[in-house]
Amino acid sequence: MRRAQALMLVVSSWLCGCVLPDYKVEDSPSQSPPLSSGRVDGTISFGDATCSSCVMESCGAQHADCGDACKDLKWPVAPAWSVPDEADPYVRCIATQCESQCNVLWGCVKNYRWPEKDSAYNVTIRVNDALQESRNLEGATVTACQARDPSCTVGMGQESSGETDANGRVTLALSRDFVGFFIVKKDSDGYVPMIANWSQPAYVVDNTFTLSLFKPVWIQTMAAQVKVTLEKDVGHVIFKATNCLPLRYIGGDEINADADGVAVSYTPRSENSSDAVYVQLGLQIDPAVKTTSTAGQGYGGMFNLSAGAVTLSGSHDGLDVGSGGLSMRANHLGMVFLVPRAR
Repeated sequence: MRRAQALMLVVSSWLCGCVLPDYKVEDSPSQSPPLSSGRVDGTISFGDATCSSCVMESCGAQHADCGDACKDLKWPVAPAWSVPDEADPYVRCIATQCESQCNVLWGCVKNYRWPEKDSAYNVTIRVNDALQESRNLEGATVTACQARDPSCTVGMGQESSGETDANGRVTLALSRDFVGFFIVKKDSDGYVPMIANWSQPAYVVDNTFTLSLFKPVWIQTMAAQVKVTLEKDVGHVIFKATNCLPLRYIGGDEINADADGVAVSYTPRSENSSDAVYVQLGLQIDPAVKTTSTAGQGYGGMFNLSAGAVTLSGSHDGLDVGSGGLSMRANHLGMVFLVPRAR
């Protein structure tokens, strides 16, 4: 899928990776207009009066053209939106013409819901080499684990498991109420095992995504770039922050779901844990930079985390936009997708 591939291009850039499943924000009038959308008396009702007026005047034609494809796209614009091609021009119009009036990039925080599955469902995961994006990894073991069991024990927290095929893909069955994380291992070829988690259950919308594995040399190279000495038997984390735009627009050009200006903190940290560092352009990591950027596709990370539960929190211009975490394991690489908090 296009957005998952875009994710991996960035991680490839830094380590050269829909993910994850919480965020908090103070309620304010600008963030909590009525949750409505559609035509009322010949007008478009989308959020409050200011937002509705902008959407009607600027995007009325696109709304009319997309018909039923837009009927479920209610305020706020959110990662949980499933945007078909017919609705793409309408969503792009709102994002480009009415961003400030509708608080497009951050208005979803604590104001939207993820859809609920009626039954069990499948996710298809592609595993590739982070530095050679086209190289699919066959024989990687991917395991879906319930969050309630960090050890992911068979018969308890382990939901399902399988090995990737020649195309680097494996399909796993998830229960309808699955909330958890994924472990990816490739015992041969020296790849570092990965634990991937989403601060919000994006996989209920994004059922096909890519996870990239890295070799130790990449971690060593990145740590040296920011003058961090790697400890033994610890873990390291990559994070990616996104804004309120639908997942379809991760890595986009005209509109981009990669978050700009998010500062990430984490707890707990040990004496030798590093500060969060942020990807800028390409392979550039500048220790003086303190927030994510669209040029760096929302990526950052930290080194030398002790085994155990770790929580990452993101803020944007003083607004607490959410948090997520994982159960860190020694000699593993964590991947945390920070998605704005839902209700």
